[in-house]
Amino acid sequence: MALTLFFGVFIFAATSIRPPTGSRGTTPFPYFVLLGPGIFIVLVAGIVIIPALLKEKRNRPLFQDGEVAAARVLAQRTVAQGKSSYSQIDYEFRASDGQTIRNSERDLSRKIFEDMLIPVFYDASNPSRCAALCASYSKLPDAEG
Repeated sequence: MALTLFFGVFIFAATSIRPPTGSRGTTPFPYFVLLGPGIFIVLVAGIVIIPALLKEKRNRPLFQDGEVAAARVLAQRTVAQGKSSYSQIDYEFRASDGQTIRNSERDLSRKIFEDMLIPVFYDASNPSRCAALCASYSKLPDAEG
């Protein structure tokens, strides 16, 4: 909604501003200046949103059709990245074939702690392809539907 309003204002401004009518030697109005902020917002949104959407798309088959296991959180730490920080967890689970898998992911919920059991979805044919539910924006459906 805000992005639509933002682009609407710039399109309105671009169509209503006319170059000055003066002598032939004057330079025309640089319309690209009006598009600069819009392009910047699209680039920033693309850098932030597109990788998250691609990860969710890659993990969706695991959440829909994958096997589920209870994983034990081995370590939880806060990773500082510039002025912001995020929670990183290391977990371990045993696949149905008995193979022990270790993985590390971001904890988007920021509610996970060491020795906690968390649900992990994995591909039965390749258990190293796994995803913890707390590292996803996806939600499990309620028991009632």
